[in-house]
Amino acid sequence: MNKKINKLYQSYFKSDDIFKNISLLGLGCYAFLLPFMQNPFSPLFPELENFSRFQITDIIFITFSPFFIVEFFKKKDYLFKNYKLQIFSCIIYLIIIFISIKDFSIIDSYFQLFAALYLILLFFAFLVVVSSKFDLNFLIKAVLISIFLNVCLSLFSLFILYLFDIRWDYIIQETRIFPYLGKVPRLIGPFKPTAKLLASYLTLTTPAILALGYLLKRKSRVILFFIGISSILIYPFTLARGIVGFLFSLTFLSYYFQNNILQRYLFKFLTFITTISFLSVTILSTIYISDINIKYSFDNNLNHPNTQYFYYLPNKGKETISNEISFARDHYFLLKKAALIMIKENPLGVGIDNFQKSLSQLEERKIMPKGLSFYPTPQSQLLFAGSERGVLGILSVIFLFISWIYPLFKRRKNLIIFASMGSLFALCFIDSLHLEILRFRFLWFYTALIITYAKIYFPDKKIRSDVLEDIN
Repeated sequence: MNKKINKLYQSYFKSDDIFKNISLLGLGCYAFLLPFMQNPFSPLFPELENFSRFQITDIIFITFSPFFIVEFFKKKDYLFKNYKLQIFSCIIYLIIIFISIKDFSIIDSYFQLFAALYLILLFFAFLVVVSSKFDLNFLIKAVLISIFLNVCLSLFSLFILYLFDIRWDYIIQETRIFPYLGKVPRLIGPFKPTAKLLASYLTLTTPAILALGYLLKRKSRVILFFIGISSILIYPFTLARGIVGFLFSLTFLSYYFQNNILQRYLFKFLTFITTISFLSVTILSTIYISDINIKYSFDNNLNHPNTQYFYYLPNKGKETISNEISFARDHYFLLKKAALIMIKENPLGVGIDNFQKSLSQLEERKIMPKGLSFYPTPQSQLLFAGSERGVLGILSVIFLFISWIYPLFKRRKNLIIFASMGSLFALCFIDSLHLEILRFRFLWFYTALIITYAKIYFPDKKIRSDVLEDIN
């Protein structure tokens, strides 16, 4: 019996280091459960306001954190040698948050700092634990299984909804008031509570999955293409503004393939669709058109002079078409405008957790409409950082994004890294216009995964354009 257990253990873990293996197992559980955010319909601790977003994956991280800490101290030299830029950017990011706390007596001010610290620890836990191709492939398998289940659950929920009119509340959310569309079903997947999480998740993973499917063979290719194509099909049902970032990531991937006329036309087509989507989302995020009236009239004046080029009808005279559009300002636009006003008036920021309070003051000054302070953030990562932490906050976020993309840019000849770089760029510099993406656990986790892949398969001293080896 002991021999069988030992053989099973050795088949999953090549290292004899128990702490390392337990840490790897913890990351595997985290990777698998990452899309299945809440437990399963409501927060774990609904009575505690500040802990209402505490999720299953957080319990996993806390449980395995002692082993992560041991690995950190064992491999601190490896970490500082290979990830200096990422360490420096994260430290700057934390410092800016800390110095932006205006009132240390308010407990709520610390939660943003603690959340950032937790996500950074998650990021570096991955970097120190995963130090070999075997470790990386183990976690890639966990991630792929998780994504496969996520896509299958989403497809199944859409199937039973539109064929049998059965709505699975865990996967489908119905928005009561949705601009232009009214009351429509909205796909959220296993993520809770909004569709923006699933949308960003698909943006981050879909191009890399398609790239991996292109490189692998046989059954692996079929499965990965199924996941990738299914992700593209289910994305529109999220009704997310992140569609621009999603299309950009696919367009970016298509740029890699320019070998024949069909591939070049595909790239041009996706570029056109992405541009149209960007313009549409920008307009729809600026104004809400409530009514359009087109009126036709004529003045019955029969004495208008005709020319050899144009003539007035004898029974109508001068004809007029007038267009009247009634609209209101979209909350996305107003929130961003408010954030820009805060940055202009407070270059060092209004302070952590003070956006809503400052927005209320703008309402009192009649600069912003009443009720807008319902929203606690400007729903934009860069403007959120700028409004609460000032110009230095914006710079710290941009520096953090650059520290993630730079190691991928150096290795961009590899298809998987190229695809992942496009996804990361789309999230960091396009989706971040409408979302606070640095709150997403999966962003930090998958960013660590792709950076680790880039570093392990293509070390700094030997940057090559090889493709990924088959995942056995």
